[in-house]
Order: sequence, then structure tokens, then C-alpha cells
Amino acid sequence: MNSQTTSQNNSVDTEKKTNIIAVAEAVSRTPDEATEDRLTTLSIIDDYMIDGGKKIAQAYQNTGFGKAMDNKNKNALKVAAEQGFPEAAKHMMNMAGGDYSRMRSMFG
Repeated sequence: MNSQTTSQNNSVDTEKKTNIIAVAEAVSRTPDEATEDRLTTLSIIDDYMIDGGKKIAQAYQNTGFGKAMDNKNKNALKVAAEQGFPEAAKHMMNMAGGDYSRMRSMFG
């Protein structure tokens, strides 16, 4: 096993441990603490969604998933990043000729 593979495995193991700890902490929270966490999460989501999701789409463009998309999906994500998700939905429906099932097959 080369050092890059070992490094990647260690990164995955660290991420798994972090997720396990987060779940364990979440289970041990009181109802008030859990409610506060949910409100904090909703606040973060609201901050990102206030612009129609542009910040989320911009961040997603830089992920491995965003970079691995086919061109149709990359173009739809670009519309979301520049104009927001409502406009991206319109763009995808227009590309599918207004046919919802076709849009789902084109864009997933």
C-alpha cells in the first residue's frame, strides 16, 4: 500500500470516528439541547438558502461530485450558482421540453 492510499484511509477512518462521536453526542443530548441544535442547523440552512441556494450551488461546484457531473448537470448547477435553484429548475424543465419525467431522466 502506498503512502497516498494510507493517507486516504486514515482520512476516511478519522471522518468515520468523527461521525460516530457526533451521533453518540447527539443521542446523549437533552431535549432542550437537541432543539437548540436543530434551530442552529435551520439557521445555517436559512443563511444559505436566502439567496435561492446560490452559495450552496457554488460550494457544490467545487466538490468531487460537482466536477464529475456530465455537461447537462454542470450547466444546471451553473444556473443554480448564478441565479438560484428556482431558475435552475426552470432551466431543467425547459431543457426537457416541459416534460417532468424526461427532466428527471436527464438530470436525475
